[in-house]
Amino acid sequence: MDRAQFSAGAEAVLGRFYDISQIPRGSGNNAQISAYLQNFATSLGLESAVDSAGNVIVRKPAAAGCEAGVPVILEAHYDMVCERTPESRHDFSGPLELCRAGDKIFADGTTLGADNGLGVAAIMAVLAGDLPHPPLEAVFTSSEETDMAGARCLDMRKLKGKLLLTLDSHALLSSGAGEMDADLTLPMRKELLSGDADGVRLCVSGLRGGHSGANAMDEPGNAIMLLARTLRQLEKTTAFSLADLSGGTQTSSAFARQASAVLAIRRGQLQNAAAAAEKMQEQFNNELQGRCEGVTISVLPCAAPETVFCAQSTKRLMDLLTLLPDGVHTRNHEYSGAMESSCNCGVVKMENTCARVNVLVRTTCESRREELLEKLRVLAELLGAELTIRHILPAWQTRIDPSILRLAKEIYEMEPELTPATLECGAFQSKKPELDLLGVGIPYYYQHSPAEYALVSETATSWKKLLRFLAALGRGV
Repeated sequence: MDRAQFSAGAEAVLGRFYDISQIPRGSGNNAQISAYLQNFATSLGLESAVDSAGNVIVRKPAAAGCEAGVPVILEAHYDMVCERTPESRHDFSGPLELCRAGDKIFADGTTLGADNGLGVAAIMAVLAGDLPHPPLEAVFTSSEETDMAGARCLDMRKLKGKLLLTLDSHALLSSGAGEMDADLTLPMRKELLSGDADGVRLCVSGLRGGHSGANAMDEPGNAIMLLARTLRQLEKTTAFSLADLSGGTQTSSAFARQASAVLAIRRGQLQNAAAAAEKMQEQFNNELQGRCEGVTISVLPCAAPETVFCAQSTKRLMDLLTLLPDGVHTRNHEYSGAMESSCNCGVVKMENTCARVNVLVRTTCESRREELLEKLRVLAELLGAELTIRHILPAWQTRIDPSILRLAKEIYEMEPELTPATLECGAFQSKKPELDLLGVGIPYYYQHSPAEYALVSETATSWKKLLRFLAALGRGV
């Protein structure tokens, strides 16, 4: 699809989004996109810099008559989660295959990258436009989707803005969850397969996936957990040895859409395995009715493995996946329909003689994070696993000048909300506590999955409101 067709109706933003979608920008792949953004700023005659983490900072003086306005930092992350359907052959080394159907924009078989490419595009449009606005600093951060290294490494002392507007997620946000990323590493002992056996690959697929914070209350299902339950059902009727188990793709911030296990089962027991899979498939589809397109559990013959994990190792891994906290843990009673804490088992894979289970805890309440951390500690101790904390990011607490908030509520015509996603605002706030923060992003849906999409009409509306807000801030509050 060409640029004009794709962006029609919201050209200022979607044209820029189309442009950056031609550049690989998966998390960790910073070089091309950061250089592009800096060259973009240079072409506009604006001051810019790139720091050691790949963050791009651009400064634009106030428009005429807005010099006394509230100095604003516009922020968005340029990296994206790279998820694809099993059928897709896209490797994210080239342009995304952008699509449009009426009001809906999406990518063919992959994540769209609207998270947070739409935010990046909107900031680019502001920088390129000749519109009223206060003094601006644009911050395009790296690695938000992995460990937030960009936000954590950003030198906030170099930023002069008093109000930070994040264009990640949607409007109107005033607070959000923090997170803890952790690994449980379980030693696994292998042995030679003894006796005659058939090889079987058990696969769980068909789940929609999504963002483990933003979609937490939707409870879309987790393929890793469904696979563990299927294996529990199978062991009631069929003895098996486990040779491999994997699930999820690259990040614990996404719900696992698929998972699989390679088993060795006694000769002639394939029908029992198929019956167990059929029973659990029906059960899971009943549980997830209306929330996924259809869970599929396939039982595929494969070559019998030469080595398998010993019975004790297999039992400990199964116990770990069975007891692991998963999904919404507690609800938030201040913001209706929001979660207070959750835990997502996003990735499981075998690494040499260990099984690595990657989980992401999100909380708006520090004590709930400690509660879930203690559960993980006890579980690791009971099963002989090693618990490693990869990073902890603070929650974003409400801090906003009342007069600015009144203005935002008038323009956006809504009350501020809490986001269950972990935005970079918590990291910024921990470095500069006096900074006012608001979320004024363009909506997108089912991010972190190939089902991700956005609406042209909402993009156009959000863009108009952002311009009104910046103009009002330029006049002074």
